[in-house]
Amino acid sequence: MFASEFPYVIPKGDVPQGAQVSIVMRQLQAFIPLPREAGDGQEAVAVVTMLTPAHAHWDLYAGHAVEVLRSLEFDEPRTREDRCEC
Repeated sequence: MFASEFPYVIPKGDVPQGAQVSIVMRQLQAFIPLPREAGDGQEAVAVVTMLTPAHAHWDLYAGHAVEVLRSLEFDEPRTREDRCEC
């Protein structure tokens, strides 16, 4: 997991006042390896990203994101007997 800060530019055509706006965003990104069964036997990764311009609340948001990431669980792989050959 990593966190970074970067400018996000909104083009002047997308702003009602007609002036380009630059907003500093904070980002948290986590890469979660998935069980091989989730990717048809191939390696797979889920990417979870959180972005916010609200720096004053970053600790709160980041804490919630970490709680969500820690709550992720994957089922145990099914045995051949459990699989339906329907």
